[in-house]
Amino acid sequence: MTGGGAVQPTMVVAVYEDDYGFVPEQSLGRPSFDAYWRQVHAQASELLEAGTTPLLRPLVDVEFRRFCRDSGLLPGSAAAFEAYAQRRLPRDELVEFDGCPVEPLRRLMLHERDTAAMMWACDLFLRAAVDQYGDEAKAWAFDSAWRVLDAVLAGASAGDTIIFISKLGDGQPLGSYGLAVGDEAGAASDARRDRTRLSTLLSASLMVPASGVLALRSEREDGATVQVWEYARQRFAPSEHGRLILEAHGGDEASVQYVPGFELPQPA
Repeated sequence: MTGGGAVQPTMVVAVYEDDYGFVPEQSLGRPSFDAYWRQVHAQASELLEAGTTPLLRPLVDVEFRRFCRDSGLLPGSAAAFEAYAQRRLPRDELVEFDGCPVEPLRRLMLHERDTAAMMWACDLFLRAAVDQYGDEAKAWAFDSAWRVLDAVLAGASAGDTIIFISKLGDGQPLGSYGLAVGDEAGAASDARRDRTRLSTLLSASLMVPASGVLALRSEREDGATVQVWEYARQRFAPSEHGRLILEAHGGDEASVQYVPGFELPQPA
């Protein structure tokens, strides 16, 4: 989402109702969560109409609790919320409000919140790997992830989508992310952000006991083709079981053809 004008300091918003308790209470009483979201949208709209581009970021509960614990602040207090809101993030991790209606904005922020939680978890695993094995472990993981991603991108066409779904050894999801393959110069910032997110998820998956599936989806006039690789034990193997694996993660239309992917470079 993009907009023009001067840049407004970031608005941190609760995306899930369970996170709403971390937002300090209003002086005139606490509105319902739906009313709170209408207020968020109204405030952002007013700023946009005044010529300022509102920037939004989601509150992530696990990150917020850790921040409060490390800072000695009380979760739910105004001081904690304000200090959390002052934390700097890369510019392309913030959402620029462009005037869209409230429900599309909530859906976008849900995606951003879940992605932020995934990135926070990945960062924890990568930092733990550095603590145990040194900086070279993280460098190895990112180098391996980039080589895999570069190989998939080399075999993709504009309009394709790369998807990676990862879960930990105990079956808990680590995360999932998709990268749209494009050639538009105007989307360079989004492409860089999405590639960073996907490579971070791949890197973290290489550092912990994890399994998953990598897919390259290509839309054609006669239907879609999905190339599939199963991931396990730091290896990506072309899979003949793509429909069985991927349709469990949301379903697909009957016109989709699942085929094993091409050979990928394996982590050294």
